[in-house]
Amino acid sequence: MEMNDIFIGKVPMPGLLPDIIPMRHAAIVLFVVIGQILIVVGWWQNWDWICSFCLRILHLTTIVIVVVQSWLGQLCSLTIWEQQLRAAAGKAVHDESLVEFWLSRVLFLRTTLKCNLCPRSN
Repeated sequence: MEMNDIFIGKVPMPGLLPDIIPMRHAAIVLFVVIGQILIVVGWWQNWDWICSFCLRILHLTTIVIVVVQSWLGQLCSLTIWEQQLRAAAGKAVHDESLVEFWLSRVLFLRTTLKCNLCPRSN
C-alpha cells in the first residue's frame, strides 16, 4: 500500500481537497497582483500601511518564490500536491501547471463564431 493510499483513506472527502488547492493558487495570484497595485497606488496616495515591513517582505518573498520556481522550471508545490491528490482520488490529472492549464483554455478558446471578413477556402 502506497503512502497516497494511506493518506487518502483517512481523508473524509478525498475528491474535495484537489478542488480546494486551485482556490489557494488564486488567492496567491490575487495577493501578488492586487498587492502590487495597492503598493503603487499607496505610494502615490501616501498610505502609511503600504510601508508595513511585514507586508512588503511577504509580498516580495511570494514573488521571489514564484520567479525562482519558474527559472528552475519547477512546478509549484501546490500544483504537485493537487496532482498527487487528484491521482490518489481517481480524478483526471493534467500534466502542466495550474496557470498553464487555465491560460491555455482561455487563450486557445474554441468558439463557433463565424467571421464574414475571413476568406473562405473552397
